[in-house]
Amino acid sequence: MSETQATLVYDGDCGICRYWVNYWKQLTGNRVCYRTYQDTAANFPSIPLEDFKRSIQLIEPSGRVSSGAAATYRVLSYAPGHQGWSWVYDHVPGVAPLSECAYTFFSRRRGLLSLLSRAMWGPTREPSCYTL
Repeated sequence: MSETQATLVYDGDCGICRYWVNYWKQLTGNRVCYRTYQDTAANFPSIPLEDFKRSIQLIEPSGRVSSGAAATYRVLSYAPGHQGWSWVYDHVPGVAPLSECAYTFFSRRRGLLSLLSRAMWGPTREPSCYTL
């Protein structure tokens, strides 16, 4: 982990977490460090273990910590061409509470989210690319 790099901490035992982390890794490159809470929770003693178990945590170099849906939007701020999603979450009325509600719903139904994600994007989620 680097103090100059954002760190996304997720549940390494969760298949749908790994599915989305693999996608975000491709989008963010080396701008975000990805670690499982099982391996790194002790490095962040100010975040209770139950918080890591409940939702992903994004720890930024500034010390800002985002969790749940907020973390998904914030991690995209490190992906070229995707920074606007964080602004939408922060500024468009209703987006934050609806996103958090959806995150909570699906975090309790990981199998359903896995099924929907694979049905919509296939066995692995790949960033869009366009070539001429």
